[in-house]
Amino acid sequence: MTGLVRLLRHRDGTVRSSAAVALAGVIREVEDSKTLAHYVLPLVDVTLRDPYSTVREYAGRALQHCLQNVTDVSILRGAVPPMVDALNATEVEEKRRRYCAVQLSRVIPKIEHEQLLIQSVPMLLSATIDDPNEDVREYAGRALKSALPRIRDKELLHKGSIALAKTLDHHDTKRRRYSAVLLAWLVPKVSELDTL
Repeated sequence: MTGLVRLLRHRDGTVRSSAAVALAGVIREVEDSKTLAHYVLPLVDVTLRDPYSTVREYAGRALQHCLQNVTDVSILRGAVPPMVDALNATEVEEKRRRYCAVQLSRVIPKIEHEQLLIQSVPMLLSATIDDPNEDVREYAGRALKSALPRIRDKELLHKGSIALAKTLDHHDTKRRRYSAVLLAWLVPKVSELDTL
């Protein structure tokens, strides 16, 4: 597998595509968390940055398997910032933003590092409210819903409450509904922190 991962950096896109397709097939046979952990960060980079859609798609499939099976939270923490950044990068196509949102909805529940969650919330909130793609909004919202209970930063939670409250006037019913669900949890949390 290491040779296939190295080939994902080859200058020829056809070679990278073949390596990504092969890696996506081979890596599914590996269940060992420690073995898979070595591939997470290189696969995040390729999945988000390669100019060839086939390379991104199959590297993403390999990455998904890694993220589901890696138990080392420090490795998972390293994968979060580039995926969160990709949610709001205007040059990132919709399919990549959706991929990142889905993976974040699976990884964020495993993260206990409050500072990383605090850094992720503004972009998750923005994607939940503003992304034009419904799937991106939904999965970013799931990640956000998982992150918020573990944050005790009163100012951040208050700002999030205000942003979500403004969305209650949005013309899109699903955005209003999801904002209401998040607010139903968030407002009591902010009130609880105010009384501490």
